[in-house]
Amino acid sequence: MNDNEDEVSNENNKVEDELPNDSGEDNDGLSDVNDDDIAEEDVIDNPIMGTAFRPRDDGRITVEVGQLFRNSTHFREVLLDYSIQEGFKLKRIKIEKRRITYGCEAKGCTW
Repeated sequence: MNDNEDEVSNENNKVEDELPNDSGEDNDGLSDVNDDDIAEEDVIDNPIMGTAFRPRDDGRITVEVGQLFRNSTHFREVLLDYSIQEGFKLKRIKIEKRRITYGCEAKGCTW
């Protein structure tokens, strides 16, 4: 039996030698990808949820219902640039946890 115990012990040691060494940093063991490696700009198109915002090749901004933005700050920046580009003032209508709604301040504006 001692021979079998030695074999099991050797096999376990071999597996342990192949495991990555934790250097003491926060390591959840799930992925070796750092948060810095994932660009915040990467918004995935999801036909059910909407389409990721992308400026046109000529630099002009088009804003459409259902566009997805990186975060609320990015949305507000794009919307401000769009209102300057189109020459109208915006009015904040509603801010919810997952949705922000703006409208045009001018009477009769269809936007």
